[in-house]
Amino acid sequence: MSGEVVVVGGGVAGLATGVVLAESGWSVRVWTREPAERTCSAVAGALWWPYRIEPAELVGDWSVESLRVYERLARTPDDTGVRLVGGVMAGTTVAGLGPWGAGVAGLRDGAG
Repeated sequence: MSGEVVVVGGGVAGLATGVVLAESGWSVRVWTREPAERTCSAVAGALWWPYRIEPAELVGDWSVESLRVYERLARTPDDTGVRLVGGVMAGTTVAGLGPWGAGVAGLRDGAG
């Protein structure tokens, strides 16, 4: 695919989206109110998790693909500012996650 696209927002989600689209052949323009260094993404952490949105049957695949992009960005943290750290979601079991759980390395049952 190719064409022109505008990504609204210059935080990590907007910039990552822009990079993926550009790498796929799109001409990308990012519109943002603030320069990247003045966004929340420049100083804040984030949680990755497949949210309960629609269409539910596609969310797991979309989420795992997004995680792959963040993992790739985290391979060069000095260039991208992206770093991955582990965490625990208490009371969560891998079996209860649904099919997307198999696509995420290192998952284990949460305590509690």
